[in-house]
Amino acid sequence: MGYRILLAEKSKESQGEIKKILENSGLPFDVSTEGKPDALIMNAYENRPDAIILNLTPAERNFELLQSLRSTRETRAIPLLVIVDASEKLNLEKIFEMGIIDLLFKPIDKIELPIRLKSIVSKNNYFLKFLKQAEKVEQLATIASKSSNSVAIISPDGKLEWVNNGFTEMYEYSFIEFKKKFEDSYFNPQVNTGFGKALQRCVSDKVNVLYENFWKSKSGDEKWIQTTLTPVFHEVTGQLINLIAIETDITELKKAESRLEEQNNYLLKVTKHLETTNEILEKQRIEIEKERQKADELLFNIFPYTVAKQLKTKGSTSLKTYKLVSVLFTDFKGFTKLSEQLPTEELIKELSNFFDAFDEITGKRYIEKIKTIGDSYMCAGGLPLSNKSNPIDVVLAGLEIQDFVTKHRQHYIDNGKPAWDLRLGIHSGEVIAGVIGRKKIAYDIWGDTVNTASRMETAGEIGRVNISGVTYQYIKDYFDCTYRGKIEVKYKGELEMYYVNRIFTEFAEDDKGLIPNEKFRKIIASY
Repeated sequence: MGYRILLAEKSKESQGEIKKILENSGLPFDVSTEGKPDALIMNAYENRPDAIILNLTPAERNFELLQSLRSTRETRAIPLLVIVDASEKLNLEKIFEMGIIDLLFKPIDKIELPIRLKSIVSKNNYFLKFLKQAEKVEQLATIASKSSNSVAIISPDGKLEWVNNGFTEMYEYSFIEFKKKFEDSYFNPQVNTGFGKALQRCVSDKVNVLYENFWKSKSGDEKWIQTTLTPVFHEVTGQLINLIAIETDITELKKAESRLEEQNNYLLKVTKHLETTNEILEKQRIEIEKERQKADELLFNIFPYTVAKQLKTKGSTSLKTYKLVSVLFTDFKGFTKLSEQLPTEELIKELSNFFDAFDEITGKRYIEKIKTIGDSYMCAGGLPLSNKSNPIDVVLAGLEIQDFVTKHRQHYIDNGKPAWDLRLGIHSGEVIAGVIGRKKIAYDIWGDTVNTASRMETAGEIGRVNISGVTYQYIKDYFDCTYRGKIEVKYKGELEMYYVNRIFTEFAEDDKGLIPNEKFRKIIASY
């Protein structure tokens, strides 16, 4: 199993030195680098490296950067190591208070560095695993010792091994009496079908299972008992060790449910009564926490990181004006005809494959996907984090997207299927971005720039990257373009347009002119 290391380092020379040390160490290190704090935080959040090495000046070791890394559940447990000069005067107490786990002194020892990294990652993984196990043990101990509910431990073959006082009070039988009278029936999967089905699901799906049983106590009381059956597996072999049954007397709840059909008003009284019990309160608390975590994960998946953070902390986000944003639109020509030729399920699957590829292409250039509308795909560079390189970034993405579609077009033709042809247009300018509304909210952008970008797409040709004269002014020094002249556009009049053919040879790493070389990448990074 490899060790994924994220290196925060602006110097390309120093990046190469550290990567070379780790890659030549004989250990499976996978090193990625980031030079900017915001990109570092995003990389750590998305990729969850096993450790982060910070090669920063004392001024750059700011509290905000470290606080951001420690503020999310996804990144707070990642070990942080800082490279320092041996001559540097260090405030060790402050350094370790900021969450830094270890120091690496310059010059870097090529033998010491990989060994220390491996040790720190291994210890951290073991510690996290230990914490999870400790949490499980603590939960079980709390339930068994403090809960008034019935708790029983059962062997995989249905033998009762241990019960608490709540069990004997609920069933009105001692441990010995219950085993002697009911063990071969109550916890026998072949006899008790409710227990049998729950056991089968516990083992196959490795999840907690909830089921109910009817019980008649020694004194003649009829009870409905709700059981939460939890499987415990051996960590190494994966075999089932035992089952933990946590049971609650839900007789009153059952009675209340039968009365609900006649008395809706009684629901408030029943709910209030149920909420007074410790078991219901604890169960609700756990469920709420799970849903909150799901909501947070969904929020950060739907919205850009900075916008999601504002929504989470403030409950709202304000609209923001961006002076320079490059908007890209795509649209498949003849999509209606395609939908007539292909089964709906296959059509949607293929469209999803294309959009997944577009997401990957735009994502690696920090271009934000805005939305898809039918077979149309819309994204924008230069937001929510502003940058000046976005016209170049978006044009590079546009060339790569068209190349991807062209390759697949030939594949479809070779297999006797209808071809997918794509128009693509780009325009740069000012937009307003943000989230509006209160229901079904989404991050979106508005402005004439968006409308013009859409017109660039509709006025383009399949397989080509059509850009406006405005975008051309930003990218003309690096790309070979063909001037189309002024094209009549609906509601816009005549607009200058260009086709982007490729990157100039002096800036291209490949023959097609799709991949920037080192020289071009340095220019882009300087924006």
